[in-house]
Amino acid sequence: MNYLAHFVLSDEDTLVGNFAGDFVKGKKTLEALPEDFRRGVIWHRAIDDFTDSHPVFIQSVKRVRAEFGHYAGVAVDLYYDYLLATDFVKWTGEDLSDFSQRCYSALSLEMATMPEKAQFVCERMIQYDWLASYATDKGLDRSFKGIASRTKFDSGLENGFTVLQDNEKELRADFAQFFPRILEFKKDYFK
Repeated sequence: MNYLAHFVLSDEDTLVGNFAGDFVKGKKTLEALPEDFRRGVIWHRAIDDFTDSHPVFIQSVKRVRAEFGHYAGVAVDLYYDYLLATDFVKWTGEDLSDFSQRCYSALSLEMATMPEKAQFVCERMIQYDWLASYATDKGLDRSFKGIASRTKFDSGLENGFTVLQDNEKELRADFAQFFPRILEFKKDYFK
C-alpha cells in the first residue's frame, strides 16, 4: 500500500511512525525510537507484509507484471491509493481533503523526530498535497512519472497511469475484494 492507505490504516498514535516506516533501517535504529513511533514503524511493516502476500494483491501485480516487471508491485500500490482516493467517502466515511489536512498537521508536529529523508518527503507531500492528488488523473500520472524518474532501472512507470487505466475494471474489482480484508486485518491486529 502507498501513503494514503497507510494513513487510513493508522490511528493517531501510529500515523507518524507508519509514514516513516520505509525510512527507518536497522534494529538498533528502530529500538531507539519513541514507543508510538516504533509501533507505527512495526505496523507499517505488518501492512506491507500482509499486502505483499495477499492473493488478491498478487493477482493485481500479475495483471501488470509484463509492463512493469520488478516494479509491478509499486505500480499497484500507487494505483490502489488512487482507487481508495476516488471512492474515499465510501471506504472511510470521511472527506479526502479534511483527512489529508489532518494527516499533514500530525506529520508537521512530529517532523523533527523523523529521519532526514522522511522529513524531505514529508515536506514535499504537504507542499504538493499528494494525498488529495491521488484522486485525480493528473495527480496520479505525475506521481508515476516522479517515481519513474527515481528508479535505477527502466521501470515503465512513466506510462503507469495509462497502463493501469487500461486495466481499471479488473484492478478496481481486485481492490474491492482486498481493501475490506486489510481493514479486517487492522481490526484483528489492534485487538
